[in-house]
Amino acid sequence: MLPRHALHLDARAGASPHAAHAHVLLIGVDGEVAVETAAGETRGRAVLVAPDVVHRSRSRGPSLALLLDAERARPHASQRGATALAAG
Repeated sequence: MLPRHALHLDARAGASPHAAHAHVLLIGVDGEVAVETAAGETRGRAVLVAPDVVHRSRSRGPSLALLLDAERARPHASQRGATALAAG
């Protein structure tokens, strides 16, 4: 992979609260992922979390996490902390 990017496959159903200094794109392999932030809960097949936002994720099956370095990525339009991405 390119430097400043990471891809992680997690078979666990969730993660404890944490923050990453990167945009985090969480993708549910078998269904939706749910992400909790201070702003509330966001659900979707894919959820984008802004850099440095404390969040907790969970899913019914495995999920993929793509981390994009915050210093190289464009600022995200949402200030809520997490955004569900529509399919199609």
